[in-house]
Amino acid sequence: MIWSLILVLFLLATPALELTRSRKTRSKRDTAVFFAVWGLALAAVLADMAEWPGLRPLDWVRAVMQPVNALIS
Repeated sequence: MIWSLILVLFLLATPALELTRSRKTRSKRDTAVFFAVWGLALAAVLADMAEWPGLRPLDWVRAVMQPVNALIS
């Protein structure tokens, strides 16, 4: 449980550090992919903390890629 909390705190601090880098590159695609992967990692950690049953990997990929593809197109 303590490792999950440490990981959540680290994941919450990561976007603040990454936003400065993504503003310099001004790449919407890179920013969208970063936040998609970041959100997926955060959701996985929170689901593990709540002891929810895990989804199959392709379900996660499909859930993440649909909004990302809509932003890129």
